[in-house]
This record gives sequence, structure tokens and C-alpha cells, in this order.
Amino acid sequence: MAATKTSLLQLAETIEEDIRKRRLGPGDGYRTTTDTARMLGVNTSRANQALQLLANRKVIQRRQRVGAVIGPAVGDSGKSAIRRIHLVVAEDYLRQEGLLTDGILMGLQRRLPGAELRYNYLPGVNEVEYAEGLLTEAMKNRGTDGFVLFRSSMAVQRVFSKGGMPTVVNGVLQPSVEDVGQIDRDQCLIGKALTEYVVSEGATKILVLLRDRVAVGDSLLLDGIFAKAQEFGVQPSDIMIRWLPPDGDAVAACLEDAMESGAVHGIICRSGALAEQVQPFLKRRRRFKGIVAAGDVYSKGPAQASFAWARSGEGAEEIGEKIAEMLMNQMEGEAAKMQRMTVPIELVRPKGRRK
Repeated sequence: MAATKTSLLQLAETIEEDIRKRRLGPGDGYRTTTDTARMLGVNTSRANQALQLLANRKVIQRRQRVGAVIGPAVGDSGKSAIRRIHLVVAEDYLRQEGLLTDGILMGLQRRLPGAELRYNYLPGVNEVEYAEGLLTEAMKNRGTDGFVLFRSSMAVQRVFSKGGMPTVVNGVLQPSVEDVGQIDRDQCLIGKALTEYVVSEGATKILVLLRDRVAVGDSLLLDGIFAKAQEFGVQPSDIMIRWLPPDGDAVAACLEDAMESGAVHGIICRSGALAEQVQPFLKRRRRFKGIVAAGDVYSKGPAQASFAWARSGEGAEEIGEKIAEMLMNQMEGEAAKMQRMTVPIELVRPKGRRK
């Protein structure tokens, strides 16, 4: 019964389906993590995450020396102030930075164990019509639905701002959008921290690599970069900006064109995915000298990353719990526009770099 689905929610759904098919009830034993991984067709780490999500939901219970047993939520829809939470996300975001989203899922489910979690993928076209359809469908159903928006456009944010349903933007609010909650890291501060790092390491020029989809957070990051560069005497003419997908060939071609032999470039990448594509190029082209730093990194720990990166002061699961609290507070009447949370950051240097 190997599963071809790979998202955390889909893996959890496959486990729940297995429980139903085997007619297991509260107190019955369940598969080991190894057996679950084999059933799902994934590694044990991924299977463990899916089991933990179901533990947060109280579908299973994990006991020392006993293993997983079926929990009290099986056969019971559970009670939650919010019936369902929709994660509205572009599929490419989930593919590139899904580890962050997985952690947020865990936190949401821990805080609201009775709520159903559901991914809603924004289409490449007609995204406003799709968002309006989500809201219309939610209003027809009994109970209250909540929405969490990831890397969303101004048009989509406006739809939910006017929709009146509990909504939190995980990221930067677009201009003129007010009536939704919001949580994000200080993007301007990230730009300053990364710039200070590359200049202090000897960079005389700065190359900024942004994602190919531009958002408000990119503008705030650039504000921080230019402000800190000015403090160090780096001229605007020595800062080059490019927008790229996290594609190795595209990144290599851009670096060949942008970097001057002999100059030391501080390469500030908007995402860890871009930074990971820069490193092989620098190893192959040793005549190019580059110091790499990244803003959004979710897949590497501080001991593993070979570049500097901005670590969130809150873990993804903690952010998920805070989002859940915002959604509940909105449902209870707190004004969404009063809910603005900035997550602190700290710079993590690669091993061997001086502090």
C-alpha cells in the first residue's frame, strides 16, 4: 500500500485511511514507525512527522515502550472552535519551502486538535476567483473556517480582508490590506544583518539574488541592504540585483555574467534554495570570490549550512501555535488589524567564520 502522496497532510490522511480499513479503535495498537514508513513509501523521519501530526490531533497516542496506539479522536469528529483551517498556498512555495509549512501544521494542530487542516493550492490564473470560491464555500458550511495565506498576492489578500472570516497572513502584508492578522520576520532587519556580515567578511561589491516572484518582503529586504551598505560606504553602483528561480543553470549563468574576476562579492540570496545553487558554482569557478548569505532558510541547521543565514527566533511549530491563537481571537471578536506580530531573527554564521 505504498503512497505516492508526499505532503504531510496527505501522509497523515493515508494513515487515517489505514486505521479505518483495519477497523482499529481507541486503545488498539498501531504500526511501528518503520512499518508505517514502509506502508507510506517514505523514510522513517517523514513517517514520524506524519504520526506526530496525528498525535497532535489525538488520532493516535504515542507511549514509551508501547509504541503508537489508537487515540480517543478516532470515530469522533472532535470539537474545535474553528472547524477547518485552510492553508492557501502556491504549490511552488510548498515544494521549495515545505519544511516551514510542515512545522506550522504541527503547531496549528497542537493548538487546535479538533480542526481539520486542508491545503488549497492557488492556481496560476484566476486566483481571485478561486479565493472568492473558497470563502463562498466556507460560508455555506456549518461552523467557522479559518484561513492561513502563504506568499499571497495583493489581490488574494484583499479578497480575504473583505471576506470577514478569521485570516492570518504568514508573510508580509500587501499595501492597503488591513482586516487580516499577520506574522512575519523583520525583513528589513534581515537585509541589514546579511549586508553587515558580507561586508565585514571583505566583500566590496554586493550581488542580491531574489526569487523570480517579487513580493513586498523583497522591497523591505532591499531597504535594509541599501541602508546598511550606506553605513559601510558601499555605493549603490556596487550593488547589483537579479531575480531568479532556484535553478542551478540559471544561477550559474547569472553569476558568470554578474561577477567580476578579482572583486570580492557578497552574494545575498533571498532564499536558502538560491544559496544552495550558488555554492557549487563558487567551488567550480575558484577565480570568483564570493561570500554567501541567505534570508529564508528552513531546511538546514546551523551546523550544516555552508553559508550565513537569518534564523527565526521562533520555531515553525511555535509560529503555527501563534497563528492558531490569532485565528481563535478573531473568531471571538478581536479586530484582525490589531494582530501584527514580528518574529525576531539572529544571524547564524557558517562553521569556521569569525564572530
